[in-house]
Amino acid sequence: MGIFKKQHEDPEPGGLLERFGELAHQRVVAAERVDQAIAEIEAAIEGLLAADAAFFSEVRSSGASDHGTGGHLRRVIRTLLMGQMQVAAPKFVRHLGIPFVPARAQGSLREAVQRTSAHNLTDLIPREETAA
Repeated sequence: MGIFKKQHEDPEPGGLLERFGELAHQRVVAAERVDQAIAEIEAAIEGLLAADAAFFSEVRSSGASDHGTGGHLRRVIRTLLMGQMQVAAPKFVRHLGIPFVPARAQGSLREAVQRTSAHNLTDLIPREETAA
């Protein structure tokens, strides 16, 4: 009976098992941080698009042409949100440091954001310039 009992008892975590547990916990914590960062990036992109839409609405309502006022950036961001990139945008997108996602590689915003660094996307947010 002693052998049978030993084989079926729950082993106490020790050495290697304890380390596996720690690594699993670290992985869960890292995944939560990644999810949080992705949510923040998604919110930043949505804020950028809302500000962009308001700006272009104001430009159009004033009767001015919005040609050359950043419409290309708006299209790039919108196609990124759709999980696709226009064929005309790869050089511009690479210039921004955003990996090019071909149209055939359709995916979700979350997948597109995971391929893009937060640093590059925050560079797209308009900043107030100080007078020199």
